[in-house]
Amino acid sequence: MWTAPTGNPIGTPADSIEAGPGPCVKWIVTVQNIGDSRIPRIKIFDNITPNASFTNCAATLGATNVTNCVCPIVDGQAKTVTFAACRPAEPWINPGETLTIEIRSIVNADTANLSQVWAFHEACDVASCTANDWCDEDTGTASVNVKTPAMSCEKLLSIDFANDGTIDLGPAAVVTIDDCDAIVYPVRIHYEVTVHNDGEVPLINVEVCDPDLWMRCRLSWPRTP
Repeated sequence: MWTAPTGNPIGTPADSIEAGPGPCVKWIVTVQNIGDSRIPRIKIFDNITPNASFTNCAATLGATNVTNCVCPIVDGQAKTVTFAACRPAEPWINPGETLTIEIRSIVNADTANLSQVWAFHEACDVASCTANDWCDEDTGTASVNVKTPAMSCEKLLSIDFANDGTIDLGPAAVVTIDDCDAIVYPVRIHYEVTVHNDGEVPLINVEVCDPDLWMRCRLSWPRTP
């Protein structure tokens, strides 16, 4: 989901989207308890490439706002999360319940996001748990393909020495006139400017300005109505 950095993300969530440069992207991480026992503690790892920067984070457990318990999530660092401070009556993820984490970031280039979550069982308290005491683990990924604009411009010239419509030199970026060339003045010079879209998005309102053509010229080819 994406929009401009100053707005709210719009669109349908997907595991892969396309966007223009600099969008605000909302990454949605959902952790659902599909088992038959409560999950009082999780460890979450979220990693975004250097092409993106975090802006904010929010989280809900069922209908309860648990942002203060889950956020902030530091890029590339695992974080242990408990829910007693945010939902003391039920400090766990109940069977069938979903924890939803929304992380927003500004994306400047193609970005892949990986989230990994470990669930710890009730018998494992904070003091005694080790890295191997988790009961389940899962990984999810999402990516943003940033479509970047790019453009190239090439200018070539050709010379019609006899002024008869036949090109004698060019087209080339540099044309040298020899003293032996049979020149009929005024010399007809053809300029060809090619603008190529080298990027991934359509370009509109493209303007070509040539400060070198300051002298008085007459457009002879291609002819226009």
